Amino acid sequence: MAVTYDAVSPDTSNSPPAVTSLTSGSFTVSGSDRCVIGFMATADGTPTTHSGMKWGGSGGDALTQVGSSLTIGPYAVLSAWRLIAPTATTGTAYGNWAAAQNQDCIAMLSYTGVDQTTPVGTAVTATGLVDAGGAGTATVNVTTVPGDLVVACAWSQNESQATNPQLTPSGGSTGRYEVEGTTIEGGWAALQVIELVATGTTTTMSIDIVGAQNNGGNDRWGIIAFVVNQAAAGNDLMGMSCL
Repeated sequence: MAVTYDAVSPDTSNSPPAVTSLTSGSFTVSGSDRCVIGFMATADGTPTTHSGMKWGGSGGDALTQVGSSLTIGPYAVLSAWRLIAPTATTGTAYGNWAAAQNQDCIAMLSYTGVDQTTPVGTAVTATGLVDAGGAGTATVNVTTVPGDLVVACAWSQNESQATNPQLTPSGGSTGRYEVEGTTIEGGWAALQVIELVATGTTTTMSIDIVGAQNNGGNDRWGIIAFVVNQAAAGNDLMGMSCL
């Protein structure tokens, strides 16, 4: 059973005052062999640890973190999360962190056909700087088998509001979630989630950045990527709920 995109949370981000959590608008999770995958990014003068994500609001089911959080320069943190067999219903995504942050974004995507024992592979990360013209490409290589579905999330942050970073899927990938413009503290940052089906043993996940700025080497990008593992044939009934 192939891994198939199902649904995504509505755009969810923050402008000041600083907050310690975000809750998305409602979206519906359905299908068999389900898995929800979440991403969370925060930034401020003093970056903080990410506490967790939940499906179904603040009192919902907790996701498990994928790998370690990625620190992006001196100000930002990006993390990934997953939950197998989430309840098939309409609900909200929730994310929280240890201290109030001014620049925040959460995203949650639902997939079907996902292995219910080991839903995702090892997370691979990278960070970098935009160039003098405020452009660059957030990129990372993932070890794959042809046919694997790879998911990646990139975050780009300015040191000021002089420009608004714009993120665009590249390398043949499909964009699944995007928050940019003035919604994250007036344009300080942007976030993009992409997916790509592997055709070889190494898959390059890349997201182009324009309209950022290079201000003293602190205008950085970060990216997290991993394979979403396919359920074995005959597992179509796994992950279904009796409602």
